[in-house]
Amino acid sequence: MKFLVAMLIIWGVLLHSTQPVAYAAANIVSSCEAGDVALKYGRAQSAVIAYTQAIRGKPAEAELYINRAMAFLEMNKPAMLKDAMEDCDKALSLAPNNAFAHANKGLVYIKTKQYDKALPFCVKATELA
Repeated sequence: MKFLVAMLIIWGVLLHSTQPVAYAAANIVSSCEAGDVALKYGRAQSAVIAYTQAIRGKPAEAELYINRAMAFLEMNKPAMLKDAMEDCDKALSLAPNNAFAHANKGLVYIKTKQYDKALPFCVKATELA
């Protein structure tokens, strides 16, 4: 049921993307929440769509890139790891001391079996946590 509600929110956000700023701000929050719900229930692709919509409205919000990177990681497809890495890099450029951004980048390196590159990001994430 929550997944259906999240999808309806996403659909509504996509339909109303040219609405006034106050409505757009509410849609950003709705998109982020829809992404959170989708990710929680294993709907990573839906989460990516929701976070992408939220990023369009608030491109300087590191948390949105962090969450979308996690959704890309959850998709568990090698092609998505590049997108996850790009989101981690963007999040780190916006918030260099964010533990989750460091942890996600470490996870991307782990999934690509680049353990030597993963270690510094994992250590930094634990230092910041």
